[in-house]
Amino acid sequence: MLSLAFIGLGGAGGNVAEEAKRYGYHVGAINYSQRDLDSLEGIDPTFKLRILGTEGVGHNRDLAIELFTQHHALVIDFINKNFQTNDIIAIPFACGGGSGSGLAPIICDVLKSSYPDKTIIAMPILPDLSESTISQLNTLYVFEELSNLDVAVLPIDNQQQKAQFSSIGKDKLYTETNQKAVYLLHKLFSYTEQHSKNGNFDKRDFMTLFNNKGMTHITEINLSSEKSEGENVTHDSISKKINNSLCNGVFIPPQKEQIINGALIFEGNERLLSLINPESVFSYYDNDVIDLFEGNYSGKNNNLIIAASGLSWCKERLSKIEDMAEKKKEVIEKAFSNENQQTYQSRTSVSGFMSKIRQPKKKANSISDVLSKYKR
Repeated sequence: MLSLAFIGLGGAGGNVAEEAKRYGYHVGAINYSQRDLDSLEGIDPTFKLRILGTEGVGHNRDLAIELFTQHHALVIDFINKNFQTNDIIAIPFACGGGSGSGLAPIICDVLKSSYPDKTIIAMPILPDLSESTISQLNTLYVFEELSNLDVAVLPIDNQQQKAQFSSIGKDKLYTETNQKAVYLLHKLFSYTEQHSKNGNFDKRDFMTLFNNKGMTHITEINLSSEKSEGENVTHDSISKKINNSLCNGVFIPPQKEQIINGALIFEGNERLLSLINPESVFSYYDNDVIDLFEGNYSGKNNNLIIAASGLSWCKERLSKIEDMAEKKKEVIEKAFSNENQQTYQSRTSVSGFMSKIRQPKKKANSISDVLSKYKR
């Protein structure tokens, strides 16, 4: 039976993997930080691996890569031992840090090379635009490397959530982002376990969907809410709601230029099926879906799950990071080139006071010297 597993890399990736554990998936975590690993109480210690060499890499992805090359056999053995039987492996990680961003591309590459029949889903988490310059630059490097790999990329975007929920704190924001991303991937995969007389979305469909190189996207809309708002459900209203959901979800809004495979899953009143037309559902994209997987299931929720793969690279989102980096280029160069600003020497007249204030350092006396003072 085909199965889905998660291997979280770094702190953020581990948190996503722990969230997936709540749905019953087989999960693991790899990190340089033992403290980060210890915080993942929902993951069995057997499926946690600390790479030796440092306690965290401090946003230095080059160090993460260097240490991986020294201990790659340990990592590969860990994955072979614990995840060899899983057909689909999702790799969540943060782009802005050092551990996840350094490890992810090379581990995805190793997995795909070692197991060409496995489906590998990279799940990079992009920092919001207010995060540090180093975090933004790390993201650009990650996406350069991912673009050269034959894997599906399902990009989680913290900026999407921050734009919608700017008033809540970072911890809650990240938690909700992780929960939504895992929920959508789980929701899509969960239909592979269901049966319907009107058409099934099976595990092989899921694997084929995510076997395309490039960007992927998942969104969910509820058609019942339209009725509650007094709207008539039509082809146009469904298309409008889908487009809005694509642009305001937890994943990077997809580019419009290209789509290869699509999945269209409806769970609800069968009378609405006549309104769910693939042409209108995927009208957001410039070309028609090349291969379409459908599943229709009876239920009360009237939910529509839409997934797309083989999408164009997310150049619009990455260009925002490039623009930010370009604006800060002069500031960065000045900060690192002006060595005089990094040194300080006090005036001689002021520093001279200290010689008068400081007391000579006393030498430690041995115990025998102290005792000798009391001999009579």
